[in-house]
Amino acid sequence: MVVPVDDYGSSDLNAIAAKCLPFIKQVKDSGGKVVVHCSQGINRSCTVVLLYLLCEEKYSLLDAWNLLKSAHPKASPHELYWEKLRNIELQKTGEITLTKEILGPTMQDWLRSQASNHQQ
Repeated sequence: MVVPVDDYGSSDLNAIAAKCLPFIKQVKDSGGKVVVHCSQGINRSCTVVLLYLLCEEKYSLLDAWNLLKSAHPKASPHELYWEKLRNIELQKTGEITLTKEILGPTMQDWLRSQASNHQQ
């Protein structure tokens, strides 16, 4: 299965969930394994894994992030995907467990700081 996910955070995560999550669940329920892959393995695939853990495995976003980060320390979803994941968690549970303050700077924050440092 190939599901295009934009690298800049603009993909609709509900549409991605509708395509990916039933497939992942079906394979898992039949005893199989799924590889979620993107070219760098930092942003898009990590977003899909977080979406799966949040929606299918009923992890809080904070717990899903901690699990993913322990297995894949270079994970860094786009800040727009974080915002969408927080909204999904809020819709599903009525709370947000992983705020911007807890998460800390995103890759986009770092890139903006580097750009402003070079302009000075």
